[in-house]
Amino acid sequence: MKNSFINDYRKKTKEPSKVDYQEVETYYNSEDVDRQITPDLRVESLKDMIGDEISNALNSLDVDFRTVIILCDLEGFKYEEMAKILDIPIGTVRSRLHRARNLLKEKLSQYAKSMGYKNTEL
Repeated sequence: MKNSFINDYRKKTKEPSKVDYQEVETYYNSEDVDRQITPDLRVESLKDMIGDEISNALNSLDVDFRTVIILCDLEGFKYEEMAKILDIPIGTVRSRLHRARNLLKEKLSQYAKSMGYKNTEL
């Protein structure tokens, strides 16, 4: 009995602690929780990186286009990595990225002119 108790004790101490996710979900869905505890990490990470105009233009894009722009141009992932992350073919990644950059260019063209950049299209 003594060895059995010791074995059970050792087994329990080596197991990771268990969390009742029902309690966690109930807590975060209750009205007592302060919403600032869990900030939107996308907003926080981009806040100091880019200006308001660029951030607004990026946020106005469709979620598929915004995701590929963030993954490629801001996070620096390769096309193959993005295809695995998004679970889409690499050709779709390239197509979405091309379209997203063009949409972003259209949305920011007026801002670029106001900042003194010239239109370089032929």
